[in-house]
Parts: sequence; C-alpha cells; structure tokens
Amino acid sequence: MLERLSVSEFTTHRWSFCQDVVRYASEGINQIGIWRTKMDDFDRDEAVDLLFEMKMKVSSVHWAGGFTGADGRKFVDAVDDGIGAVQLAAQVGADCLIVHPGAQNGHTDRHARRIFCSAIDNLAQAAADFGTRIALEPMPYQPASPWTFYRRFSEYLDIVSAFDPEHVGLAIDLYHVGHLAEAYDRISEYVDRLAVVQIADRDIDKPHVSRSKGRIVENRRIPGDGGLQIDRWIDKLNRHGYRGAYELEVHGKGFSQNNYQSTLENSLLYLCSPRRSFNMNRKISDAERKRRDRRRKNEQKQKELNMQSRW
Repeated sequence: MLERLSVSEFTTHRWSFCQDVVRYASEGINQIGIWRTKMDDFDRDEAVDLLFEMKMKVSSVHWAGGFTGADGRKFVDAVDDGIGAVQLAAQVGADCLIVHPGAQNGHTDRHARRIFCSAIDNLAQAAADFGTRIALEPMPYQPASPWTFYRRFSEYLDIVSAFDPEHVGLAIDLYHVGHLAEAYDRISEYVDRLAVVQIADRDIDKPHVSRSKGRIVENRRIPGDGGLQIDRWIDKLNRHGYRGAYELEVHGKGFSQNNYQSTLENSLLYLCSPRRSFNMNRKISDAERKRRDRRRKNEQKQKELNMQSRW
C-alpha cells in the first residue's frame, strides 16, 4: 500500500533535502526518513516548513548514537546530541528516532553495555518528555563496525523490554536481519515494539558489506533483486498487526545520482505490484503509465523551480 511506503534520504544520498521531498512526493510517496545532516544543510526551520507544505510525514529521523566515544565525542556530548535529535523527532512528528550504540572502542563488553544502557536511560526520558519514540536498530556484528558491538538479535530485544514501548522501540532493517531465522520467528514477540521497517534486498551468499577506501560499504540491492524473502516478511508483519511505515533504504555500490530516479521507480514497481500482499493500487495500462510519467516529471520540474525561488 503506497500510503505506508516511505523513502530514507540515504537512498538519494546526493539529492538535496528539497529535491528529496519534492521528488518523493511526485512519485506519490507521502513519507520520508530524514537524514539530519541533509536537513541541517538545507536549514532546519525551512525544512520543517517544507515538510508541512508538502504534507510529508516523517517515518524516522536518522540517527543518534556513538555513545562509546569511537567517533571522538565524549559521552555527555553524544547524549546531548541524542536529546537534540529527540527534540527534532518530536518537532517533525516522526514515528521514531533511530539509535545506534557505536563501536566497541576498546571497552569490555560489560562496560560498553553499561555505557549504552545509560545513554538509553537518558534518551528514553527525553522521548517521554517530548512525546516521541526512540528505536534501536539491530545490526549484525562486524569486526571494527562503527555502528554496534552487540552480537545477537536477542540482545536488542532484552534492552527494549526494560522500557515503556511507547517511548522505546525497534527499527528493523530487512537488509540486516531479513536472513535471520530468529528475527523472523520472533516477530510476534516484538511487533508491538516496531516503530519502522526498512527495506532493501541483498545477496544471501555474499558478504553484506565490503570495504572501500577504508570505509565499510553496504552492498544493498533494490527489493526483488536479491535473495531475501521480502514478501514473506511483509505478509507476516501485517498479519501480526504491524501498521507502521515500510521505509526504502537502498544505497552503496551500483547506486549513484544518475540512477536515483530509476531506483525509486523500480523499487515502487516491485513493492506496489498487484502480487504484493499489502498492495492496494489498481493496475494501470502502459499508455496511462506513460502519461502519468510525463505529467509527473513536468510537475516535478515546476515544483523544484518554485521551491528554489522561494527557499
């Protein structure tokens, strides 16, 4: 169902915030996963106004974390930044703020866990104060990972179970957990905690990340172009009562500014196909699709010109 689809701004990494909002809307998408850096580059207050004017909902805010000091920040600074991100999530009415622990950074497992739980205590209280929700995103452990030191999906479930589900939940990314039997089998246990479900495909028989120029690069693929059973996941999530957004997040090797538009279009063709169990769109003819494409592109150009003149 198109009304439940969202797109993370990481998908269109080099488009501006204004381009993201206008072009997603031109595809009939009315939700967005905000990347804080893009929003600040555009100007936060003007970005909020643009979201309101375009009637664009926010499925998630990316991201807060790094509490272990691996990125050079002190713990108190990372927490302060996280609280600021909680305020932003509340300001834009986001479904959640996505949170990552950070790298292990030489700490023992026990101490790293203690640091992260202390940070979550602070952010959970801020989320309650501002009436919003933080969401922990389980990710598979990788040596030297900048995102997490946790090794098992169950560890994330243990953490969130200690907090009010109204303010602390989960954000699952099928790219990271779609191949895990435990994550699939235990959906009924955590579906009430789900704040957002991110979608990307992957090759099951290949490493899910690679290294390029010293950086970890995720090898994401558009839905239907890999080996994950995305239909099966969506069907089970819906049957168990999940009613939140499905957020497209595809980036990495093979994706560039030149093919962002085709990435969106091909992903929507898959996700909105009549074969998808959550589809509610009527089938349209090729001729009608072409007319819509021409009209959409003309409207998109005009909106971008209007926005650029105003912002």
